[in-house]
Amino acid sequence: MRKADLIKLLNKEQRIEADYPGVRKEFAGPIIRSLSVDGIDNCIIYSELDDRNADEAIEDQLRYFGQQGMKFEWKVYDFDRPHDLKERLIAKGFNPGEAEALLILELQPDHELLQLPIPSSIRRVTDSGKIDGIIALEDSVWEESHQELGERLKDELSSTPEQLAIFVAEHEGQTVSAAWMYFHEGTSFCSLWGGATLELFRGQGHYKALLAARAQHAWSHGYRMLMVEASPMSRPILEQKGFVFLGYSYPCMSP
Repeated sequence: MRKADLIKLLNKEQRIEADYPGVRKEFAGPIIRSLSVDGIDNCIIYSELDDRNADEAIEDQLRYFGQQGMKFEWKVYDFDRPHDLKERLIAKGFNPGEAEALLILELQPDHELLQLPIPSSIRRVTDSGKIDGIIALEDSVWEESHQELGERLKDELSSTPEQLAIFVAEHEGQTVSAAWMYFHEGTSFCSLWGGATLELFRGQGHYKALLAARAQHAWSHGYRMLMVEASPMSRPILEQKGFVFLGYSYPCMSP
């Protein structure tokens, strides 16, 4: 599939039509808002703007969320319009976060990831108690608390287990690498998350094995498109596996 077609499919299925656990969508003219049920994680997930209406739309959203007393994120992609949308948001006081590389893989039956044997060290997590080990891993790798992530994963594993698959790599009972994925029902896509590995266990194939485990799990459930927003460092690794780079995304936080 051509890059332009992948972008069109992504926008349609993942930004316009997709539903996510724990959130509701609001359509406000050229804007689609994603609002979490707890009022904490709120986001503009899609917009169809141009040079004439962009500034007014930004001010409208600042006014809307301000009246609710809520902060929000505006997720901007390189291919969004107008081409200077991120700069316009910054001019309105938004704070852009670190860029993430958006990549998509269209799985084919003979793809390397679907043929790779999965080592016995890779296990799927079905017990929420195992998530504590994942959070300890994330805390160690990133040197910051991931308690909120742990609570969310536990809740989702309990309430919507059909939409989430969590995998870990273990060594002598210790979680040394972890990654998870979401099934986006009614779409072609699974989204990939995580992929952190303890420093002592890097370079041993855990990242690749977890990638293969998720690709094979997606394939077995009828999904053909894998989507990931990765650090610029991970981009070349994923491109080696056939992922197509569509552009960078920028989480812009409201003032």
